[in-house]
Amino acid sequence: MGKSTVALRLAAEARGRGWPVWWVNAADPLSLRGGVLEILRLVGAPDAVARAVRDGSPTAADQLWTFIDGAVKRAVLIFDNADEPAALTADGVSLPGDGTGWIRPSRGVHIVVTTRTNDPRTWGSWAQMRVLTALDDVSAADVLRRLAPQVADPTGEEATALARRLGALPLALHLAGTYLSSPFARWRSFGAYQQALDSTAASEVIADLDSIRASSRAAVSQTWELSLDALSAQGLSRARHLLYLLSCFAPATPIPGSHLRSEADAGAREHSSTLRGLAQVGLIDVDGNS
Repeated sequence: MGKSTVALRLAAEARGRGWPVWWVNAADPLSLRGGVLEILRLVGAPDAVARAVRDGSPTAADQLWTFIDGAVKRAVLIFDNADEPAALTADGVSLPGDGTGWIRPSRGVHIVVTTRTNDPRTWGSWAQMRVLTALDDVSAADVLRRLAPQVADPTGEEATALARRLGALPLALHLAGTYLSSPFARWRSFGAYQQALDSTAASEVIADLDSIRASSRAAVSQTWELSLDALSAQGLSRARHLLYLLSCFAPATPIPGSHLRSEADAGAREHSSTLRGLAQVGLIDVDGNS
């Protein structure tokens, strides 16, 4: 967990050294090709190379790396969310570690791949694996205290218990801590928030789940449902509808506010208040420039 966050930190350090950083969504072949085409545009690659990538030519990866290795002295290339390793191969079948696809040893480009696939055979002997483990209870409790420093917890036991209850999941910790520090919080302590979690029907469902992934998803969903309930209780009844609408857009893509309502919408003030409310409980990020 936190793979992309670690990659973002690496990207920031590389930029601080003056290195170009290229970020490619490798979740599927189409997204990957789009990201590679953007890299080629940035480095001024010949049209023939871009056309090979765009057309899905079997030699596209070879042409990319032939050009990059000759034109770039130092850069960081991040392939994010590569949970389907075949997308990184030249033929969509072989293993990416064979060095013939989109990832391969390079003289000047440092490649970072974030993935849930941790079989070393997939990535080749030349790759260095870094397995990220879950946060421990102490670190997870510290996340909650940093997000909600005003919450009184002299012994630290309540924060630790809540962190454990949330499975130390970064997203759940973020939502819970941000909620507790927001003006919409109905519960003002870590203990009260945990009691609210345990009082929901979903907690009984979680106890019966065998799948870790399903349990984690349920834990996170409970935190955002509590936040949405709090917004609704404060008069922002459209918050749940608006968040569901936002979830239909591509992830990590900035969404202009004008896209979310029609010109005839008379509730512009309510709309803005709802967006601010969602931001204050940590469910969305609002860019002041958009």
